[in-house]
Amino acid sequence: GRPLASLGWSTTQQMDAAASTVARGWRPVTSDRLPTGEMKATWLANFVATEWEALDHPCSEAAAQRAVTYAAERAARFEPERAVLIHGDAHANNLLQFPGSTDGNFHFRLIDPEGLVSEPAHDLGVMLRDWNEDLLAIDTAGRAIQRCQRVAGSTGVDPEAVWQWSFIERVSTGLFLLRLSHHREARIYLEVADRLATVLPPWA
Repeated sequence: GRPLASLGWSTTQQMDAAASTVARGWRPVTSDRLPTGEMKATWLANFVATEWEALDHPCSEAAAQRAVTYAAERAARFEPERAVLIHGDAHANNLLQFPGSTDGNFHFRLIDPEGLVSEPAHDLGVMLRDWNEDLLAIDTAGRAIQRCQRVAGSTGVDPEAVWQWSFIERVSTGLFLLRLSHHREARIYLEVADRLATVLPPWA
């Protein structure tokens, strides 16, 4: 089927579809062979700190430090007994329209999983790192908070954890794109991160 990103849907429609799709996949898992959210958060903290220096400080120190702090907090809060299997990379091009729908609604299937044992908020945070051009257009902080509240509310997940994962993922993705010389795309991620670096969400 067609990727969600190609359907011409609004950001809100895409978020709702992505959130409901990833939530259907969350289930307890006992395997000790998959990487955990704690491991991923620790790796991301090191990656952000190292790449921010190596790339000559391409975003504000406040944004880089906030990402490192949030990653350390998510690592510390990892609870194996409450963790679930998550996709780990649920962006809009990894959700494909399921052609067998018969009820008039669109259904989606996920492809290209990273495959982690982590908290549900991790999946939602990865998802919310995108759609940054909308955030740059107007009221960056307000829109980012509304998005976080929307997906957290629809899935019953802690909005603070979603907010932290989305910030970590936005900064790390921007640095990764910059490392690959995708300068325009990287700047969009990092500009949003700079604007959100000092924002205190209402649930904090």
